[in-house]
Amino acid sequence: MAGYRRENKIIHLSWEEGELKGLEVKVKSVSIGTVRRMLSLATHAREKDMGPEDLKAMEELFTTFIDRVVWWNLEHEDIQMDTVAGTVNSIRWVPTPITTAGLDEHDSEFVMMLVMQWLNGVTGKVDDSGPLEGSSPGGKPSVEQSLTMEAL
Repeated sequence: MAGYRRENKIIHLSWEEGELKGLEVKVKSVSIGTVRRMLSLATHAREKDMGPEDLKAMEELFTTFIDRVVWWNLEHEDIQMDTVAGTVNSIRWVPTPITTAGLDEHDSEFVMMLVMQWLNGVTGKVDDSGPLEGSSPGGKPSVEQSLTMEAL
């Protein structure tokens, strides 16, 4: 007799207003042990000044997050420079790869907000503002969309 098998779920985060309007991210759920570790790392990162000893912990947090991202519509600026003249030739928007190098293209506040919204979705908590202040122009994630789960 086969045992019960619980399929991984996908949390669909989306924003319908504010600066992040139109952003969508689909991220796999994780075990409760991983959630505990990630929440500890994220809380630690938000509550104190980061030092060199914290880099490994932050790398673990971001790597765990990016390893769970299934899809996103995130883009970043690709700036083409004239290296001789030191001027900008062109700026275009390109899809951000789902890698830690892709995360590196974005600012820390934005990346931490994504990670925290994912953790909120995994734990069933929908936080309107994430780690940003309530007055942030980031907008609220869609409550209905934030906890939409799909079988893999």
